[in-house]
This record gives sequence, structure tokens and C-alpha cells, in this order.
Amino acid sequence: MDIAPWIRVLVLVACLFPASVESMVRHYKFNVSCNGTNPKFNLKIVTVLMSSGYISRLFNFHEGEWWKSDVEAVINEATKSGMAPNVSDAHTINGHPGPVSTCSSHGGYNLSVHPGKTYMLRIINAALNEELFFKIAGHQLTVVEVDATYVKPFKINTVVIAPGQTTNVLVTANRGSGKYLVAASPFMDAPIAVDNVTATATLHYSGTLASTITTLTVPPAKNATPVATNFTNALRSLNSIKYPARVPLKIDHSLFFTVGLGVNPCATWVWFMHCHLEVHTTWGLKMAFVVDNGKGPNESVLPPPPDLPKC
Repeated sequence: MDIAPWIRVLVLVACLFPASVESMVRHYKFNVSCNGTNPKFNLKIVTVLMSSGYISRLFNFHEGEWWKSDVEAVINEATKSGMAPNVSDAHTINGHPGPVSTCSSHGGYNLSVHPGKTYMLRIINAALNEELFFKIAGHQLTVVEVDATYVKPFKINTVVIAPGQTTNVLVTANRGSGKYLVAASPFMDAPIAVDNVTATATLHYSGTLASTITTLTVPPAKNATPVATNFTNALRSLNSIKYPARVPLKIDHSLFFTVGLGVNPCATWVWFMHCHLEVHTTWGLKMAFVVDNGKGPNESVLPPPPDLPKC
């Protein structure tokens, strides 16, 4: 697969001028606290900022959940009862819930943009149990990647993303000026309780006064199945003459897998897999692949980290 020119430039700069690249790396540390309670997460994100003729900058948008109580206690209580865990008290965007009635967050996360520039947003659903909608007032999103796989670009107003998934979108600051609401809200079309609090952030055009009224957007209803299917139905592989989707037709090795109920409470050298929803792991919807080492280090599983808890 061909590499985009701007990626080649970035790699070349990294090799020839490592000090310059280091100066473009920003560290973000999100600390969420409210009334002395504990946050769901405390993330440190490293983002490489890129300047080219097309994409002006790369930003991470972490959507998450926040509880007023200790998260481990919430999970332990659910495991004992066999019921779903208590829903979170708020959703967050980059660690900030936005102005919700139960927790002041100084207006939420603020993303500064320049008119006429195009930005890549890496949207990450770091929530535990809820699919989330993502939209920006007055702006269309061009989806270019889902879960580290390029897709045929398409424009849409609302993205839906499941826990553990990533989606890269391009947004062009084509409104001239102003402040525009960014919203992350839950999607659930089954009769199951969810945290129905919308997390908000602000897309702030440079030069716009802080006192300017923010242009709002209405999040989809939590059971807006047509909005979700509109997004998923638009996904297509990046199959073109330049980027063909080559499907291997020759089989080199046939693999045989068996799935069963494990009785050994401790296994080593395994790949752990489960559904996108964290709650499903407590219901047994998970599996572990036991992997045998092959020949040499390139075909061997790396040893566990030194701080891995022992059985």
C-alpha cells in the first residue's frame, strides 16, 4: 500500500531532525475530580502535531465514563449480584464532562481551530459499557479510518463508536468564526439503563471572543437506531486502483481452533479477548487463546510485564 506524502515527510523529518519532532510532541494529562470523588481514568496522551498543505493538526478525542464512586467497587458489587453495574454519573470528552448540574468542569474541553484549516480528530471510545454518538454543531465529519483500517472517505454529521473502538475523521473549520458545541451522547436501542448525560466540549475558532454564544446541536435520541445504521451502512473498504483490496486466494496453512469451557484457573502465554462491553467479561463472554511459540523471537510471544499479578 502506498504511503501518503505527508506521512513520508513526517518520517523523513523524524529521521533527519529528531529534535524538531520532539518539539512537536505535546503531553496532555487529564485529571477529573468533583467533590472529592475518584475519576474513572487519568490519561496521559502523546499527540504528534502535523503541519502540511491539507491536514493542519491531529487531535485526540477520548470519550469516557465517570463514576462518583470507586470503579472497582462498582464492578465487584455487580459481580456479586449478577446484575449489570450501576451506570456512570457522567460521560467525558478528554476528561471533562462539560457543564453538567452535578459537577462543574470549567466549561469542558476546548479545541482551538483556525478558519480554513482542516483537522484530523482521532475519536476514541474509552467508556466501559456504552456506545456513543459524536457530532459537532454546524460541521460535517469526513470519516477516513475505523479501528486502524482505512475506509473509503464519506461525509456524515454523526459518528457512532463502540467501547474500545477508534475512528479518525477530518473536519474543516469552514465557518469563519464562532464557538460550536461538540457532543458525545449514548446510543442504546434496547430497554437497558444507560447514563443519559451528554458530554460536551467546544470547537473554538481563533479570534472569537470568549463571551460569544456557542452554537448548539441536538444530540440524537439514545434509541436513534436509524442514525447508527446510517453510519455503519456507509462504511466501505478503501478499494481502488491505487489502493486495491487484495484478498489472498492461496492458502498456505490451515488452522484448526477449538472453543471450550476452561477449568484451569491460571493459564500462561495467552491472548485475552472479549466483547466491546466491559460488563460482558463478568458474564463469561470472553475467551483466551493459548499460543505456542514458533521458531525464533519473531514467532514467540513476549514475556509478561514484571508487574503482572500472579495467579
